[in-house]
Amino acid sequence: MPRLTHLVLSYNRLKVFPWSSLRNTPHITNLDLDNNEISRVDAYVDFPRSLTYLSLHSNHIATIPETFLSGAKPPENIFYLGIWQNPFRCDCEIQWIARARRCVWEHRNDGCVNASPERVKTCMLANCNFHPSGVVVVLDVPENRYISGLIHTYVLKCHSPRELKGKYLRDSTLPTCPSPTTSMVASSTSSENVQGKESPSSSTAGTQWFENEESQEEKKELRVTFSGQMTTVSTLKAPLTRFWQAFTAIVLAAILAVLVVVNFSLRCRAFVRRRRGNADGLHRASRRENTAALRRQRSREDGEEETAL
Repeated sequence: MPRLTHLVLSYNRLKVFPWSSLRNTPHITNLDLDNNEISRVDAYVDFPRSLTYLSLHSNHIATIPETFLSGAKPPENIFYLGIWQNPFRCDCEIQWIARARRCVWEHRNDGCVNASPERVKTCMLANCNFHPSGVVVVLDVPENRYISGLIHTYVLKCHSPRELKGKYLRDSTLPTCPSPTTSMVASSTSSENVQGKESPSSSTAGTQWFENEESQEEKKELRVTFSGQMTTVSTLKAPLTRFWQAFTAIVLAAILAVLVVVNFSLRCRAFVRRRRGNADGLHRASRRENTAALRRQRSREDGEEETAL
C-alpha cells in the first residue's frame, strides 16, 4: 500500500498487530490502534520514516520497552505516542516512561506541554530528551497545532504491582533494568565465587531476561488485509477532541430541538389565525345577509303602507 498515509484499526478487538507489515506502507503518517485488546508490543520495530503518530491508548498493554521506538525516524524528529488508559506494570521496563513524565511535569511551565509543537520540541530537547535514539517522544495530546497535557483519567498510572496501583507514573521512582550482558556476567561470577550458590539479584535479572525472550517468542502475527486507503492526515484521537465532539453534538441537537419547537409554534399560530379569519368572515357575511333581509322587509312594509293609503 504505497499510497496509504492513515491507517485506522480502532475498535476491532485486535489482540496483536503485525508490526513487520509496516514495511509495505512507506508513506504512512498515522497509525490508529487504540481501543483494541492488544497486550504486547515488540521489543523493536523498524518504523517507516514517515510515521509520526501512533495511537495505542485504551488497550491491554502492561509494558513498553524503551527499544520499541528505537526504529522510529520521524521527519521532524518528534514522535507522538498515545498510550493512556493501559494497565501498566510499573517496573524497570517502563522506567523510561516514568522518567519522561516526571521531567515534563517538572518543566510544564517551561513549554514542555500545553504549548505549540515547536516550543514543546525545544523544551524537551533541552530538558527531557532521554530516549537513546534522540527522537523527541511526546506522550501528551497533539491537537490543532497545540499539545495538551493528559488530564483526569487519562494521566498515566500504575496498575500493578499492588503497592503502586493507582499511582501516577510521574510520581513513581522505578529501578533501571540491568543489561542482559551485565546480568549474565554477574550470574556467572556469583556462581563461581559462592560455589554454585546464586546471588538473588543475578538470579532475578537472569530470570527476567529469559522471561522477556520467551514473551517475544510467544508473540503471534496477525494477518491484516488493508482494504482501503486514506490520504487524510490527522492527529491522535484525544480525550479533548471527543469532549468537544460530544459537546458540539449536544449543542446542535438543542438548536435543532428549538427550531422544531419554533416551527411548530409558528404553524399553530398560522392555523389559529386562519380559523379566526374564517370565523370572522362567516360572521360578517351573516351580518350582511341579515342587514339585507331587514332592508328588504322594511321596503315591503313601506310599499304596503303606501298602497293602503
